[in-house]
Amino acid sequence: MSFGPIAGIIDVKDCFGWAESAQFTGVVLNRGMIGSLSPDSPLGLVLQTFGSPALNGAEDKALLIPPPRTVSIASDAVAVELDLGGTAPGRALQAVSLVLTAYKVLAIPVLLMLKPRPDLDAVTAFTHAVRLAAELGADLVKIGLPPDVIRCVGEDLDNIRKIITLGPPLLLAGGPRTVDFSSVVSVAKRLGFQGVCVGRNVFQASDPRRALATMREIFRDSRDEE
Repeated sequence: MSFGPIAGIIDVKDCFGWAESAQFTGVVLNRGMIGSLSPDSPLGLVLQTFGSPALNGAEDKALLIPPPRTVSIASDAVAVELDLGGTAPGRALQAVSLVLTAYKVLAIPVLLMLKPRPDLDAVTAFTHAVRLAAELGADLVKIGLPPDVIRCVGEDLDNIRKIITLGPPLLLAGGPRTVDFSSVVSVAKRLGFQGVCVGRNVFQASDPRRALATMREIFRDSRDEE
């Protein structure tokens, strides 16, 4: 919805074959694309309820499907988006908070896709965003890992790990295509992230199946090997 039919995802159906073959958890889809997913697909479905075309660089997301309407759509969870650097962060925060509350009542898990504040240093913005997600009561959080966080050492690194541990499970956001994204995934795993929630770093990879398999291997739990 943001960028249109970009390379790698012109035909959404083409993605599901290699996504299923890599045994990943699920996909995040807008309402109009749900029909592209086979009814007997093993992939979980996360319904995207926020969105907006990327106009003039704006990242503000609007609520497209209010909570009561999602009950009739067979999904395992829903996704909401909050950009703390948007043009109206207060209104956006209020909207997301009200939606999260409604989904709690409906007992539907919520994936919060979160972009930190741009007016703070990267480390402070990241830890603030993680804490904010915990305060809001999100079930899962998709968030990027800034280079300044990756470079942290010593006490700063320990503090970041502790904050991550105390908050809801984090999924690493992919963002634009990165040459060595697997190294970022490895750092995220060591910091305490529970998985990934990526798009372009998979469907624009030269070998999407291999990209998915690499991420799965990094996050392989010891129980998977028993």
